[in-house]
Amino acid sequence: MRSLSLPFTSLRPSRSRFASTSRWLPLAALACLSASGPGCGRNAGLSLTILTGSGALDDPFAGASTVAITLQGMDFPPKEALAPVMGGKFDVKLELSEPPRDKWVYVTVEARDAMGQAVGRGRTPLLQLPRDNTSISVYVGRPGRVTMSPAALPDDNGSTTNPVGRKALAAASLRGRRGLPEPGLGALIVGGVQDTGGLMSRAWRYSPVLHQLIDAGTPKVVRQGGVLLPSADSDIGQQAILWGGADASGALPTVADKYDPQVSDASALWQLPAPEVADPGAPGAYAATAVELKESLFLISGGLASAAAGSDQTLAQATLCLRQSGSGSSARVGITRLPAIGGSGPLVVARSEHSATQVTLGDGVGALLFGGLSATDRSAGKPTVELFREGQGKNTFSALSLLPSQPDSRRGHVATTLPSGKVLIAGGYSEETPGQKTVLGSALLIDITAGTYQTRPTLLKTPRYAATLVALPKEILVCGGFGPGPSYPPLADCELFSPDDNLTPQGDPIPLPRARAGHAAVRLETDHVLLIGGVGEGNRAVAPIDLYTPR
Repeated sequence: MRSLSLPFTSLRPSRSRFASTSRWLPLAALACLSASGPGCGRNAGLSLTILTGSGALDDPFAGASTVAITLQGMDFPPKEALAPVMGGKFDVKLELSEPPRDKWVYVTVEARDAMGQAVGRGRTPLLQLPRDNTSISVYVGRPGRVTMSPAALPDDNGSTTNPVGRKALAAASLRGRRGLPEPGLGALIVGGVQDTGGLMSRAWRYSPVLHQLIDAGTPKVVRQGGVLLPSADSDIGQQAILWGGADASGALPTVADKYDPQVSDASALWQLPAPEVADPGAPGAYAATAVELKESLFLISGGLASAAAGSDQTLAQATLCLRQSGSGSSARVGITRLPAIGGSGPLVVARSEHSATQVTLGDGVGALLFGGLSATDRSAGKPTVELFREGQGKNTFSALSLLPSQPDSRRGHVATTLPSGKVLIAGGYSEETPGQKTVLGSALLIDITAGTYQTRPTLLKTPRYAATLVALPKEILVCGGFGPGPSYPPLADCELFSPDDNLTPQGDPIPLPRARAGHAAVRLETDHVLLIGGVGEGNRAVAPIDLYTPR
């Protein structure tokens, strides 16, 4: 274990590979803290454990020349200490005469090569320097690589002796209160089904402080194929709402569960479905699509009428989930079904496996819905694109025609809004004949304002569907998915693109530790991305969690 033990006049980091024995390596003295002010009276201790990947190629310190430890935060100028690395070992000291106890800070660890380039990077979540001894872990990974994390999904008894993979799970990042420097709680992982067909009841939280899974209780309604919405406003953070899916009997629940980690009793982490999160409508939806329109307002659209439904049982319904500001228990979550228009809808067309992407319109915000038509893709004769407009007197969907001609529909694709405001649609599949998929490597770049789109015929090196996309500051990350071929095999790589309209490939595809498709990708507060669940080799559900370090 590479551990970094940090008493605040002598910070000693140590390092640990995820799958190796422990060893202590002196690293640093980070801060000199005093309970009575400057001068280092009584010192507190912060113990940092530096984690690296289990493979030799995943250890960024193996070929590093320098290590840099930086303490930084809001309204606090960065304090950095450098030291040479010899054979993966290092010893560095950073002293502060007046530690910023009342400010939110974080610690960054970088391994640098002889040219000063970062070959390893990691950081802690936000924290306030402790007055008493405490501990925290930092994962330092090679930028642009995916490694195995130290965690795998346990069974419902919490045992990791035989980890249990999950398909059709829901996951989201638990964020702090909006507008405040409050740390999040990592990734919440809920529901799903194992290979035997049994639903998984226990929820788990991946902690970016410990890089371990923590028991997150049991939702009142166990389900697969639901959507998990991070719920936070200026008063309450770190909550989440679980909506939709199918329960153990196959029914579609119309009651949402609320996760609240601030309760005093661990058995009450999942609050009883209260009237504020009840949905009186019917039916629910399996595998609906959710998108955040603006702070704490989510649009949930489409989906299937059951977990076993085919494309002829897609839904045209839509629901809004709004976090309403309030103090303490008065903060509420409203579940509002949008009314049908003219006896159908409110969607223009029933959809599943579609995308919903937040867009900025001239009169507010909205969402672009693309693909996932319930009829055969090319012969449907219905729009593949529609636009949702949010706001007072609106909350309506309308068909959107694009030039030069209406694009062909696709399902199971990935989508994101680029900084220019254009919407990227990539990958997916078409199905002119039911059951016969044509997996796509092409992409569309849609300009909502101009009402036009461009086609990128070969954006993806490997055509794929049921992949994940995460937009990061320096790259767009597309991982996994099912590839082309008679058996549509799960893929074991990721492709990187520049986060602009050029979408320039960032090097060759990078390998995944294991194939996965239909999984979840969650960006942590530390900027690392977790790849969770899904289907892997042999169409078996995946239990281990993988971790991507941004460039």
